[in-house]
Amino acid sequence: MLRRGLLRPCDLRSYGLSEISLSLSLRLRAPSSHIRPLRPVARSTSTARPQAPTPETRRQKVIRYLFKPWAAHSLSSRPDSIGFSARVITRAFLTAAFVSVSIHTFLTYFYAFELAWGISMLPSFAASGDSLIISKYYRRGRGLTVGDVVSFKHPVRVDEYAVKRLLGMPGDFIEVSVDGSGRRQVLQIPEGHCWVEGDNQRWSRDSRIFGPLPLGLVTGKVVAKCRGWWLWEWERVENLVKPAEMAGSDIS
Repeated sequence: MLRRGLLRPCDLRSYGLSEISLSLSLRLRAPSSHIRPLRPVARSTSTARPQAPTPETRRQKVIRYLFKPWAAHSLSSRPDSIGFSARVITRAFLTAAFVSVSIHTFLTYFYAFELAWGISMLPSFAASGDSLIISKYYRRGRGLTVGDVVSFKHPVRVDEYAVKRLLGMPGDFIEVSVDGSGRRQVLQIPEGHCWVEGDNQRWSRDSRIFGPLPLGLVTGKVVAKCRGWWLWEWERVENLVKPAEMAGSDIS
């Protein structure tokens, strides 16, 4: 049976231990009050933890990948990169389709811009350099009056447009020369047609050559002209034809 207690030096020598072993044994038996407790080491907080980037919204992602398509490959490391790229491509296609339809609707039903070319409308329009603003509200002859300048599809030349002045509406009578001779002839414009001529009649190919123009070919009315493409230098196109005054009161 073992007995607890300190061994005396004589006992240690009897067991054949040296004095060094004795001092080591005495140190191990030192009172626990002299042992310093371990203090927790505080971690240095000098280096702040990097904050996670704020996630992009869906609108920001679409805008970034619409205007920077070359950056789409940066998502290749993401597991859903294929699905996200497909969504971006789909939205880009829908955006392009919406813009195309909007432009087509605006140019078809509201306003269009055409460049004047030729000398048939001198001096109203320059031979070149004038940009014409055409209102589509008056297409197919709606709301037109004699003296307006209209844009229309050429009845003879395919895929070509022309600009002339309107001189007659359905049911009006027009006096024209026959075959360039001095003889004059009065014609009545049929229903659904109009009569157009250029301001520079000597150098204009108009209804005197191809006859009355169908109203279905009228694409709009010229409401303004601009010098070049600078829209702030525009000028309104006026109706130059005035109603004729009666020569006398005895006309029945």
